[in-house]
Amino acid sequence: QMSDLDILIDKTNRAKLRPVMEGLGYVFDMSGCEDKVDIYKKLPWVNVEVHNVLEAFGEGKEKRYQNIWEHSTEKNGVYRMKWDDYYIFLMEHLAKHFYGPGCGIRFLLDIHIFRKEKEKELSEAYLEKEFQKRGMEKFRLRMEKIVEIWFGNGIQQEALRETEEIIFMAG
Repeated sequence: QMSDLDILIDKTNRAKLRPVMEGLGYVFDMSGCEDKVDIYKKLPWVNVEVHNVLEAFGEGKEKRYQNIWEHSTEKNGVYRMKWDDYYIFLMEHLAKHFYGPGCGIRFLLDIHIFRKEKEKELSEAYLEKEFQKRGMEKFRLRMEKIVEIWFGNGIQQEALRETEEIIFMAG
């Protein structure tokens, strides 16, 4: 299960998307967040958020993903971030929800699946540098330890219990 599906789209194409989504049976729910996101719903449970900017976490967040299209590769009209940058954003998005409205277990499962599939393609030196720059290295390591405990072979640690409880209660 998931709470929503997030899609990143540039401003020009975001305006063109509404008739497509409505043609697929989605209902336009609202435009919010200072013209940064449109929300579409389809009963019984599908919620799609179409963003034209990536919402980062922490200091300097306004500029961090400002030129994301320039740092992505395009193939057949679909843009993809480098896996390292995608992982950083995935962890930032987790932090945004962890310290805000709540993250639940699904965020940690996403981290587990991503690392399982892309581990060999990640540059640990680059990730360490970028997480340190963002002041998120301790948060990242704590979340990765919890992922290892829950979905791998990690050993339960008393020091992580409070963080685990926050995640369980938020879901």
